[in-house]
Amino acid sequence: MRNKVISHSVTLNGQTATLYSNPVKYWDDANERYLAFAGKKGTCIYLTAADLESMMGSPVDAWRAYTLIMSIDDSNRICTWDRHAHTKSPATTPAELRQIVGITQANRAAWAKLYKKLTGMKVIKERHQNINGRSATHYYVNPCIVTRTKWLPLDLYDLFRDELQHILCSRALDDLDKYLMAKKGAPLFSDDTTPTSSPAPDDIPDAPTMTTGEKLNIFKEYVCGGHGMQMYQLRNKGMYATTRPDMSTNLWLTPNTSNQYKNGRKKAKGEDITDFNSWFLDIDVGKVNGKYLPLDEVARRKVKMRAVIATLPEPSAVVETRNGYHVYFACYGVTNREDWQAVEDKLIECIKIADPCARDVSRLLRVPYSIHTKDPKAPYTCNLISAARVQYPAADLNSLLDAKADDIAAACRAYESAYGSTRKNTVRNANTKPRTSSAPVDKPTNAAIEAVKRLELPPSYVALPSLIPVTAPIPYIKENARLGALLDLPYGTAIRCIYDEHPDRHPSATLYRNANNDRYVCSCNQGHADDVINVVSKLAHCSTATAINYLCKYLNIYCPSHVVDDKARVKDLAALIDKTPTNLNPADIL
Repeated sequence: MRNKVISHSVTLNGQTATLYSNPVKYWDDANERYLAFAGKKGTCIYLTAADLESMMGSPVDAWRAYTLIMSIDDSNRICTWDRHAHTKSPATTPAELRQIVGITQANRAAWAKLYKKLTGMKVIKERHQNINGRSATHYYVNPCIVTRTKWLPLDLYDLFRDELQHILCSRALDDLDKYLMAKKGAPLFSDDTTPTSSPAPDDIPDAPTMTTGEKLNIFKEYVCGGHGMQMYQLRNKGMYATTRPDMSTNLWLTPNTSNQYKNGRKKAKGEDITDFNSWFLDIDVGKVNGKYLPLDEVARRKVKMRAVIATLPEPSAVVETRNGYHVYFACYGVTNREDWQAVEDKLIECIKIADPCARDVSRLLRVPYSIHTKDPKAPYTCNLISAARVQYPAADLNSLLDAKADDIAAACRAYESAYGSTRKNTVRNANTKPRTSSAPVDKPTNAAIEAVKRLELPPSYVALPSLIPVTAPIPYIKENARLGALLDLPYGTAIRCIYDEHPDRHPSATLYRNANNDRYVCSCNQGHADDVINVVSKLAHCSTATAINYLCKYLNIYCPSHVVDDKARVKDLAALIDKTPTNLNPADIL
């Protein structure tokens, strides 16, 4: 027996539409598509081979057109096949279309003739759109000719609306026009001057609740910028990229993606990030005496956290973790790290209960629906509780934060008055500039460091009764000039950077004592280490030769004047012997 269908007519912006109550959900609000084709599962071609040949004028062009229209995805978008990744990617250039149909670049005239036929008969249409701030052209095939699913995306209907008028039933056309008008927020027809208005709540049925798959699709498209999740797992005491994750263990992702991502590669650094997809907040209850709070206490505090999140601009996604929430705001048009960091710093500054340390562009955050197992006795599944198709340009998010500043501050004060401050004792930048541009705070220094900066001998200098001749001064300096004694600093202890050019806020440098020479390691050196000569040169802002002369004076050594290049000749051996100490054999020197 068929389900009973009840229909009634309503008026929307001066146009009549028919609404139905039916157990079948024809409209998928999460993916903005309509159940328009009731065909069988799989590809449905509404065109015979004879019809296609008569349209194209020749069997060769008909076969080429058939190859092209069959290279589509579920959205009727023409795609190319990546043999290495075994995935489809949208074709964005005419060269990719020529490759699909097998026309070489030398035969571009044949391609131009074929493409003119296809576009003239409305078989293919182009759509120019902005994706993450970049302009791209996609090619779509007319759904009147071929479809892969029974669902018709709203954007595809907008592109081929005139052609679909003779294919779809009146009910589908009315409903699709209604949804298209609601999306555009303007009259559907150019001669319709009726002002738009919000329909009554009883006129439009409630949108269906999003499934897990629908929320994940939005998360991948908006939060991850359509690149998919770049996931990492802890292995060998380090974070390594994984393309085959084990969902039963801790799993992290980077919302801002890097082209350095490769299976087995270590976690991406800030300078490796190429696509800025999302800003984020890490709202956490923290620990007490190094231990997690019980889950019932965390649940009570999450109620106040949700009150703070409710005052924010609409997030693109909210992930509930064991100890709090990860809140994402998808970026639009952000192309450099400075613009991204400025907005991220402002978010941290406005939301006082957010973790101030979770602000670096390559930050790792929990993957939705992965399992938190840091507490082995109580594993916790991270849940994606909301997802929305919203993106923010940097200027818009800044304006929204300013407009909601009072409400956000009041909600944060309510949380802190109930549970105390969750901020760590860290120095934060009060403006919206990136952290690297702020001035140093309480730069570490002492009398020895200040003396080296002026190329003066430090207080620990002790003059020897006589100078020591050294034929190779540089190796001697590296072996005997100890950085700890020269700068009066400890070994193996994390310290602030001593260079003026590096305004670090936290300890980022260390002195290492090796058998042959000391090393100064700091994050500003991109993984390299400085020896004592480099340290003096950078501290005093002098050349390497000046730094060597200074250290020669510090070690009471000198280089005899006869020490020249091996290929040069010693012209005055008598003068050399006169300047050489009596206990030194000239033959050994030569």
